[in-house]
Amino acid sequence: MKFNIGYALIVPLLLSLAALGESSPSASPQIVTFPSGQLHLQGFLWKPPGPGPFPAVLFNHGSGGADAAHTAGMTMTEAAEKLGLLFVKHGYAFFYPCRRGHGLSADQAPFMQDLLQKEEAANGKEARLHLQLSFTTTEYLNDELAGLAFLRTVPEIDSRRIAVVGHSFGGKLALLEVERDADLRAARRVL
Repeated sequence: MKFNIGYALIVPLLLSLAALGESSPSASPQIVTFPSGQLHLQGFLWKPPGPGPFPAVLFNHGSGGADAAHTAGMTMTEAAEKLGLLFVKHGYAFFYPCRRGHGLSADQAPFMQDLLQKEEAANGKEARLHLQLSFTTTEYLNDELAGLAFLRTVPEIDSRRIAVVGHSFGGKLALLEVERDADLRAARRVL
């Protein structure tokens, strides 16, 4: 059964990020590597204390940062830490995979915004939009599906209780992941 996590759940969770501050758990993430085609992508993985199995949230980051290391006005590491600690505090494992060309996986491909700007300069705004649309159904979606497949192999994760959340471009990918994977329990696009 699929369901949509409503604003009643997501908005309070995201707003409570500011309240995390010093009272948050001091858990450090694992830096994990997972394959996507021929690439070796990386991501941040937090698990709550205890034996599990834990429900999990896979978070798809946005792609509109100023460079490969930034998203939503902060570094990808900062964004991942704020969200990861929040979800771990509430008993969820949290996975923040970095797609090709972004964050921990910046060395695996060019940064998406560089590709889009190059396309627009060469062929115009319509071509840029077309390329961005194609990314939602090809390699960037494949990266997120590869992250999901990896998450399901982690022994402490309850593979039957995984939700996908995404911000901006990652939100589009989250919705497409649910369309492709009937076993996902929830999805939400934020902004």
